[in-house]
Amino acid sequence: MHSPTKILPEQAPASLQHRVWHCRKIAFERYARIGTVMVVWFSMGVFVPAGLGIGRHDGVDDLLYRQHGLNFSSMVWLSGINDDGDVWKGSSVVIDPHWALTAAHTLFDEDNQFEHIGARIGTGTHVWDDPGQTFVADQWFSHPDWDYTVTGVDLALLYFDDPIVGVEPATRFRGTDQIGNLIDMAGFGVDATPSGGVGDDPGRLRACQNLLTEFGFPPFGAAEHFAVMRFVPPGHPAYQPLGGIGIPGDSGGGWYIDVEGEMQLMGISSFQSGAPNYFGSTAGMRLSLFNDWIDDTIASIPEPGTFVLLGACWFVLIRRR
Repeated sequence: MHSPTKILPEQAPASLQHRVWHCRKIAFERYARIGTVMVVWFSMGVFVPAGLGIGRHDGVDDLLYRQHGLNFSSMVWLSGINDDGDVWKGSSVVIDPHWALTAAHTLFDEDNQFEHIGARIGTGTHVWDDPGQTFVADQWFSHPDWDYTVTGVDLALLYFDDPIVGVEPATRFRGTDQIGNLIDMAGFGVDATPSGGVGDDPGRLRACQNLLTEFGFPPFGAAEHFAVMRFVPPGHPAYQPLGGIGIPGDSGGGWYIDVEGEMQLMGISSFQSGAPNYFGSTAGMRLSLFNDWIDDTIASIPEPGTFVLLGACWFVLIRRR
């Protein structure tokens, strides 16, 4: 747990758009290098981040994926705050007026140390063109078992003193994950297709649908606290019209499951393999296994106003004496 130095938007030395576009070039150069060594890294058990950008079917209009993304009002984009400005890190999901959930690897290093001086989320549909209202985190918590490998617990929580407005917090799924569940995956990132490769429109909210195919990922030694879904082509038994895959640029986005008409948050995008090609996979953290940690972390911070209320009660007791 740390307390960041607050940098409000109006206090920033340059516009968020300028700063994030600058980091976009650096980030994509970094992810391009990661892609060339992905197989080697996985064989060593080292972590390769997922994209929050959605890889989509060939011939399906990107607008459909963007429109589907608007169904998930708990989604927000995420940036890390450095001394020289913001660095776009991916996505996050608001789960409470004062809390957001993301992937630990977006903000914490292999030693589970926070990599920035702060973190910011934004409620808009595009990091640069429509950033929405932004909020700076006051505290952050990573899961103690995060170690930047495919066996680590890739979850982190952000706490905000001021309530996050302009979004609808997601309800967390409390049921049992099952193979074959239809999952909606949402996030901000670059557009991509199997035939066209990675495009040039990152930072935009999109969503896709796939069937949950397995727990854990034996080829890479990933633990069973990861849920996995595969991106399959037309004609495959598991094909979905809005099928897709996470690609570099998007970790921390939400996985949602329909529970009696309510889209509940069941996972957080973590890593990927083979994007944006067919039969590539995206892995997400199964929240059903970590709701206790999330609940305990939230309970460790008193509700805003609690100290004021306790203080008032104490004052009344003193007066009565």
